[in-house]
Amino acid sequence: MALSGILSAAVSGLAYASSKVAASADNVANVNTAGYQAKDVRSSAIATRQRAGTGYASGGVSSVVRTKPDPTLSGGSNVDLASEFVKIIEATIAYKANAKVIAAGDALAKELVDIKA
Repeated sequence: MALSGILSAAVSGLAYASSKVAASADNVANVNTAGYQAKDVRSSAIATRQRAGTGYASGGVSSVVRTKPDPTLSGGSNVDLASEFVKIIEATIAYKANAKVIAAGDALAKELVDIKA
């Protein structure tokens, strides 16, 4: 896997984590809005065929925002505050992990430049 593939996968992971936080923030802000349907972010892996060699190259993840089909509470929404805060914590951990991948990729790139120089 090329260094650009690693960085591309990490950047798409950052975007996915950011989408999860944005959806949870909207849900928390609308917890008392009558009839509000909570939003949920789902991911799917993106795999691209390599042009040379065999197998697949890293493609990252894509996100899709969906409305939760759960029924709303009378006079309120279907937002579960506890699960929204768990989602925010999960997204924070994922964001930090992807940021570390980018930092490692940067260190690898610098090392490669030093070797070539």
